[in-house]
Amino acid sequence: MRTSTQTGKFTGTPVKSTFSNVEMDVWLKQYFDFFDGLLSPKYSSSILFIDHHLQSQAVKNGTPKPTGFMEQLADQKESLAGITANMLAPIYQDGASTRLASAQETFRQSLLNELSNLYTTQAAISFGADVTASIPLQGNEETPQLCGNINLNSIKNCPPHAEEKASSTTSKTLASLISLTSPKLKLEQGEEQPLTFLLEASEKLGETTECLCLDLCYKVTALEHQISPVKNIEGYKASSWLSPITAEDTPVLEKSLGSFKLPILLRSFPETPRMVSQAGPAFDKKATQLSKITRWDYEYTYGLNFHYLQDKAHGQIQFNIKDKPANELAGFLDAFAELAQFISVASNLSAILDQHVPVISAARQDDAAIEDAASVLSAIIKINEDIIKAATAAGNLSMLAAPATKEGAESYKFSILEENQAYTSNNEDTADRWVVKLILEDCNNLKGLTGEPSVEIPEWTSHLASNACEKGKKTYTYYYTQEKKKKITYLTQDIAQSISDRQVILPGMQVLARQDAIASMYMTRNNYIFGKINEGFVFKTPTATFKNPFHPTLSSYQPLNIAWLDEPKGEPSKCSLTQHLNNLFCKLFKGEFVGDVTLQLNIGYAYHLAEGLTEEPIDLPIALLPPTPITITTKGKPKGNIIKNLAKSITAWAETHKPSCNNATLTFALNIMSNLTENPMPLLNLQDLYLCTDDIDPPLPSYERQLEEAR
Repeated sequence: MRTSTQTGKFTGTPVKSTFSNVEMDVWLKQYFDFFDGLLSPKYSSSILFIDHHLQSQAVKNGTPKPTGFMEQLADQKESLAGITANMLAPIYQDGASTRLASAQETFRQSLLNELSNLYTTQAAISFGADVTASIPLQGNEETPQLCGNINLNSIKNCPPHAEEKASSTTSKTLASLISLTSPKLKLEQGEEQPLTFLLEASEKLGETTECLCLDLCYKVTALEHQISPVKNIEGYKASSWLSPITAEDTPVLEKSLGSFKLPILLRSFPETPRMVSQAGPAFDKKATQLSKITRWDYEYTYGLNFHYLQDKAHGQIQFNIKDKPANELAGFLDAFAELAQFISVASNLSAILDQHVPVISAARQDDAAIEDAASVLSAIIKINEDIIKAATAAGNLSMLAAPATKEGAESYKFSILEENQAYTSNNEDTADRWVVKLILEDCNNLKGLTGEPSVEIPEWTSHLASNACEKGKKTYTYYYTQEKKKKITYLTQDIAQSISDRQVILPGMQVLARQDAIASMYMTRNNYIFGKINEGFVFKTPTATFKNPFHPTLSSYQPLNIAWLDEPKGEPSKCSLTQHLNNLFCKLFKGEFVGDVTLQLNIGYAYHLAEGLTEEPIDLPIALLPPTPITITTKGKPKGNIIKNLAKSITAWAETHKPSCNNATLTFALNIMSNLTENPMPLLNLQDLYLCTDDIDPPLPSYERQLEEAR
């Protein structure tokens, strides 16, 4: 990559590049680190030599002096600092903006020192001071101001809830992760004069803390006065300083700022959940009743490398949806193309910069070396100009991502939040345990479940701590334990956050009502931390989902007497064969499913030759119904005459063959298939349905009945 030092444009053939899975904030951090490095002593002295050489040559040649590279870089840094400072906004949606300009200027000054301070500044904090002052000024003097330090009286994690005690993380550990800049207060008559400072923090702070309780005070250390600009030195101001006298019984210039909560926002884009697996086991593998045999659990597992307190997982499970591959969209705005240009050449650019610029010094100023160095600096200046131009037009340097959407016939929506919870042990000591909250959209239970939805963590046992309506939403709170050598251990934050997988379970759904399911997940970050966070600080990932819905298949070999369905302790019903078959379909479908399914049926006849003669019955095939589409009505019965026709076929077979009715039963192997797929897939397989002929009234034709009639 080269640029013309005359035109400032790139020379050479453009190369098209494609990018995916990009987090622009990472690019921006790399770019700001690179820019700060340019103005470090490693390069600055050489750049000044290059500027001096090029300007001297211009004078010799009688051409206009070119703008120096150092001056251009300083101007560009000021532009980038201004653009970045303007991104500062109130943390909370209902936060006041009365001192926003002061906060932005304080932040801008920090960025002018180093652009990479963007990544260490956690928040700008501003207090309003009522100032009573009448200070005469001379000439172009500016208002005097107090200078001082912010002292930390106390620091602790915000408690999860107001009534609970704070987390056990020590104040000493938290204090070591933050620093507070020293603010100035203008002694100008008026109310709400801004006292603004920055809280800078290690990135490690956000891994274990989402909110800090701070108690601060402001202690004055000096008075700056006689502040005035210096002639011929733009941007520089001279001033005099007075320090307060500290002696016994002398009032200390110190003011408490009180205590307040400060949310700790994560500025990195959250990880998109990994959709690990999905399954649909039977709800009760030992079930003997039809109502339980037809129920299944939908289970899916998602994973994250680390579970942050500031993150919230949003889930949706859709049912009765046809196979369709996932569709995900992502859009990047603002200075994406320009930052991509920098990232593409960053490593080569750094190598060329190190090769050509630092070597320029008082000892080496030959024209060829300076021309090479100037070419590299011109390329950097051009890259900076492109980024600044794009960011200025857009107003910031942000990235937006749009999640995919998908619709099913029915869906459950919920969110999952993980946090610390204080609890009291048996010996009345207070400690923290890790809890996972599954939060529904309202206070209603999820329809169609047998039991409570849950979130499981591998190798830990879940316990439902509470099931209540909180802030208009049904909330299931789970904590987790392990038992080793009869000792119960609670899952805590230091272990839980690094366990990747979480399994969501919806238990006991009727398989005919919910014939398939597909889960999707996305993450939000910084959405709510003791208040609703300004949307500008909230990150949202694309939606992750499985490629296709999960289609459960339930198979049961449990003997089920059609005349006794779900009435094992009652009396068998005696009625016509048609009525028995109608009862079977009503038990399966009524109130659960209306619509099209595919039915397959094997019908047989089993009897014994004589009482006690043989243990095994003699099985005879009667009829086979191949996969046949049927429509289930609101009454649970198939539309049309299929039940009557089946009963007629069985009766006709008995009339023709006159089988023995000695301990005789009709046997049915029933297979119900879902029509939601392109090719019908098995849904419910009942292999051992039977009906005693003694419970059929009028009875089927038989050998014994024929003998009775002959008499």
